[in-house]
Amino acid sequence: MKTAIAALCVMLMGGLSCLAERPSSASLSQKLDSIIIPQIQFHDANINDVIQYLAGQGKLRDPDRKGVNIVLMDKENKSRIYMSVRNISLRKALISLATMADLSLEIEEGRTSVMLKPKEKQ
Repeated sequence: MKTAIAALCVMLMGGLSCLAERPSSASLSQKLDSIIIPQIQFHDANINDVIQYLAGQGKLRDPDRKGVNIVLMDKENKSRIYMSVRNISLRKALISLATMADLSLEIEEGRTSVMLKPKEKQ
């Protein structure tokens, strides 16, 4: 049965690309939870500098060395960040950052990026 499906994919798609696994939010979530940053210390830091640091630490501490793209969708946000923590997952660091900067953290299914967006007005 698997052979028939593979053959159908080859005929329909012109290759085996349809058999390739697509990135999922589960794998992104797992990556965010498994990347542990030993220490983060910022005192009155620019939000862009913090994002750049977290992205660099993510890449450095990811076994695949790919890390996670972190996108700030609020270019007007000038938040100053105060953070001093040890042994924190990248997910928890991003949640803390989002809270301090009054942003929402969005992890989209099938993406390799997380987005920090302005909170929706209620």
